[in-house]
Amino acid sequence: MKTHLSLILLCLCCMFAHAMEQPPRAVEDIMESIIERSPEADLEQIEQQLQELQQHPINLNTASPEQLSQLFWLTPEQQEQILLYVYHHPMQTLYELQLVPGLHDYDIRNLLPFVCLQGAAEKPSLTQAMRRARHELLLRFDARHIEQTPTDPYYGQIRYSMRARDRIQLGAVLKREPGEIPNARSRYGAYVELHDIWKIRTIVAGDYRASFGLGLVMNASLPISKSFRTTQLGLEEQGLRKYSGASDDFLRGAGVTMRFGPVDVSAFYSARLPKARLWQQTAGLNMQYRSERWRVGVTAVEFWATDSVRVTPMYYNALYFRGRQQLSLSADAQYRYKRLSLLGEVAVSENERWGVAAIAGMRYAGSDYSLLLLGRYYSPYYDARYASTFGEGSRVNDESGVYIGMDISRFHHWKLNAYLDFFFFEGPKYQIREPHTWGYDLMMQALYLPSDRWDMQLRWRNKRKGSRDMYGARWQLNNHWQSFSLRTQIDANLSRESLSPLRLPNQVTGSSSASSNAKLANLGYGVSAFEQLEYRVSKVPIVMQLRLQGFYAPTYSCRIYTYENDVLYSFSLPATYGIGARYMLNMRYQITPMIALYLRLSDTWYARQWAADHQSPTHKTDIHFLFRLRL
Repeated sequence: MKTHLSLILLCLCCMFAHAMEQPPRAVEDIMESIIERSPEADLEQIEQQLQELQQHPINLNTASPEQLSQLFWLTPEQQEQILLYVYHHPMQTLYELQLVPGLHDYDIRNLLPFVCLQGAAEKPSLTQAMRRARHELLLRFDARHIEQTPTDPYYGQIRYSMRARDRIQLGAVLKREPGEIPNARSRYGAYVELHDIWKIRTIVAGDYRASFGLGLVMNASLPISKSFRTTQLGLEEQGLRKYSGASDDFLRGAGVTMRFGPVDVSAFYSARLPKARLWQQTAGLNMQYRSERWRVGVTAVEFWATDSVRVTPMYYNALYFRGRQQLSLSADAQYRYKRLSLLGEVAVSENERWGVAAIAGMRYAGSDYSLLLLGRYYSPYYDARYASTFGEGSRVNDESGVYIGMDISRFHHWKLNAYLDFFFFEGPKYQIREPHTWGYDLMMQALYLPSDRWDMQLRWRNKRKGSRDMYGARWQLNNHWQSFSLRTQIDANLSRESLSPLRLPNQVTGSSSASSNAKLANLGYGVSAFEQLEYRVSKVPIVMQLRLQGFYAPTYSCRIYTYENDVLYSFSLPATYGIGARYMLNMRYQITPMIALYLRLSDTWYARQWAADHQSPTHKTDIHFLFRLRL
């Protein structure tokens, strides 16, 4: 305890050095918005993608539509307006982004760290690109939850990557989990990604991911979902892409995308033995036609394994795929005419019997507002192996619903977002045992951006799923100075279990007082508040972040997630569950342009009585250390 306090006091004393310009917070803002809409997505890989974009920004004067599609938080209209502006007026300075129609202050602030301006240059050959390649070696060592795993809490990771402009990327990763003895089940892998070789658009080998259409058949990337940009159209960046993360969700093999005029043809194959020790093979084919207004594609994916896929029997997964072989087919289309966009995909998948899934939407984008209407139907028998798309559940199975989203930016200094989603389940779902249940999800958010010095966010969310009502609220205030950045945030959640015939059979009395007492007994709430200080020291290349947080969330249903910065290519998403306090200290020391050190300390203290009741340690400590060498 004394050691932690000494480190905090030492860092606070260092904050009285001279100042320099504060670092951009775009990665943190974008990650928080993704967490809100897709907490089940591979956030580590998304964080890496953003960090790579920050280190290798896109040249707006020579960017292609495919390159701009990596900026997935921009709408298709915003990407198109950037391309149109650059086509007529090549940019001389990034300040010209304010002249691009449809780009607002908030969008520009999140865009600046990932773009640059350079003159047009000839595309280098593979030999020239290799000579100018950049190499990066990362050595990471963690001690995780030291009090819970005192015998072996150590996590290790070695990662190497090489990037030669936008044409060649290759790398390798090896990791060790706490308590793991390195063997064939450990996470290790390598990847190669090549671009623009003759008619070949992309070649991937080793570990990679694939995304096509709207995700009904194949999507191993970021799915369409509810978000701070409520009218986002989802997967703009499609195709094959290398995978350099440390999770176990990827394909291993090879794939290629050939371009024949307006037609792209992609084929891929994967064979791997995951931790389940079930040899799995996957083969797929996608054909896509692109024009100024149309994008039409068809996808076929075949999956087979040496034995039936094992799923632990539960009340909610009776119709999940359990076979040895599965064929999935889909057709998708998108059409744009002026400010109107139409999109949709229809798919069939082989399960116990053939299941059908469909999603269709319509979007209208005005100069300072946009609207989205999206409908979906996923049959109870539809359960494609690699599907991931818009939905209330994390699995594309047994769901139907209608979504309405709205973004408004026409008010000076204000940005308003809202959505309303109605959904229906035919059978039981996770934490919902009743069949034929429905629910809704309502979110309203306001961003106030009066200047570069400070901004404020207000959010309200009301959700009913099955027999549970959930309410959430957030207030956030960000202050920016030349050297300091101060963030204040308060989150509150409330959960209430409604009376259910299944939960209380034959016990629903006619007494209003008995009903009220039962509702109060099922009422839970959680509150979290934190203050975060960020500082950059001028004479010493050190960046520091310190967060102090207190929380009261005694029930798990009212837990609160708050995004935290971590070492490079990583993030932390602790669930503030319980009664206690937490601190986080994050430091980066750029010793030379080639060498950098990262250190992160965090500790959570719990109230002794709460910890004793839940048989939990009174506090949890994490230490993360990373060494980076870049050549």
